Amino acid sequence: MEAGASLRAIWSKLQREAARKPITMAASISGWKGIDLAPCFGLVQFAGVPSDLLPRLYLATPKEMAQRMHETAKGRGDTILYENQQWTARAHGAGTVDKIPDDWRFTRERVEELIENDDVSVTTSQTLT
Repeated sequence: MEAGASLRAIWSKLQREAARKPITMAASISGWKGIDLAPCFGLVQFAGVPSDLLPRLYLATPKEMAQRMHETAKGRGDTILYENQQWTARAHGAGTVDKIPDDWRFTRERVEELIENDDVSVTTSQTLT
């Protein structure tokens, strides 16, 4: 499993595509499905966490992230992964709650699940001394 990827490279790719033709929100979200820069992303939430505690950590594949973004706001979709969004009466997603799935939490079981997944490759790095 790779530790991370260059988000700049991902956004640069999407911006180049958008410059050639207008891109919809749904198309932008679908772009995540084809990203081959990182088989797994680590999501870290520091907001609302006291400084003496670890932040909330999640692991997700680009396909999982795209699926979640497509489902946001009663299926309207959004390019934001909401950790826990309760939609108000005026919003398209009124009466619903969008949240990062509990099974994305960083746990031993989640790491093992991703390693066993055919879509996720395992890589190691060596430190040169």
